[in-house]
Amino acid sequence: MKRIKPLTRATLALGVAFLSAATLASPPSAQPLPARHTADARFAALEHDYVTYFLGRFPVVATYLGGSAFDPQLAGVDGTLRDYSAEGLQHEDARFGEFRARFSALAPATLSERRRIDRSVALAQIAFLVHQHQVRRYQERALDSYVDEPFRGVDWQIQGMTPTAKGGYGTSAEWQAVIARCRAVPAYLARAERQLEAGVHAHNTPDWRLLSEAGLKSSAADEEYFRHTLQQLAASAVNGAQRETLLPEL
Repeated sequence: MKRIKPLTRATLALGVAFLSAATLASPPSAQPLPARHTADARFAALEHDYVTYFLGRFPVVATYLGGSAFDPQLAGVDGTLRDYSAEGLQHEDARFGEFRARFSALAPATLSERRRIDRSVALAQIAFLVHQHQVRRYQERALDSYVDEPFRGVDWQIQGMTPTAKGGYGTSAEWQAVIARCRAVPAYLARAERQLEAGVHAHNTPDWRLLSEAGLKSSAADEEYFRHTLQQLAASAVNGAQRETLLPEL
């Protein structure tokens, strides 16, 4: 059994001197408690701003998640499509840089555990998106996204519509949002075409399997959907006084 070495005379004297000095000195002033969770409220406001901006830049994602109910600023998001133009992505990356700086400025030590995790997730997501745009230049070969997004956006709009009389669905405002999104498709595809052309010139093209599946098969299915299926869905869903105006417009 190991014995504890007894205190030497010098060590004991040093301890007595320390205790005497501490006892005779004036009592220390109260020290403030470490700051904890003081930035949670600021983080919550920043997080809300970031999510609102993100959903505004990804309208089809916003439709799927119900973004219009998240913030009034997103009320018209269901009638839009993503802006993949070079200018749009450049502006987007600048805004993401601003959000990254704001998230980074909140020290993790001042956040609760939940907020620390959310901060890390937000910073990782921003880094991923900027890397996709600036390093991988995914927008130059995102053929599957370009072909899929307009259909998904309209399909999810219809799935989330309000039931109406006689087994119908969709309020006038909801169908007007579908019409607005359909009207946005030509400009959306024009921007996609410019990005794909830039990819061809830069030898940054989609995989051949995407060219087959998305470029040929999915685009043909999209044409069928927008030319025929959507009209049939609307004809069976729209009723009441709005029918005579909405169907021809669609």
